[in-house]
Amino acid sequence: MLIQTAHNKGSRVLLYSTDTKLEAITIIDYYKARFQIEFLFRDAKQHTGFTHCQSRKKEATHTHLNASLSAINVLKL
Repeated sequence: MLIQTAHNKGSRVLLYSTDTKLEAITIIDYYKARFQIEFLFRDAKQHTGFTHCQSRKKEATHTHLNASLSAINVLKL
């Protein structure tokens, strides 16, 4: 169990993982990375036409994916 302190108050934070040998800070880092990736894909779908590719070719789909994710990274700068 992890105790989080904010505004001079302590609160419990429950962390769930199937790997019982991970430390709490590692689990927190994994969750942060996961949510950043989810936000990246959400923004790519909403703002850069990530879901508008109609090609069935693997290369064209990869190019569209890379262009969408690159555009969202440029927008964030």
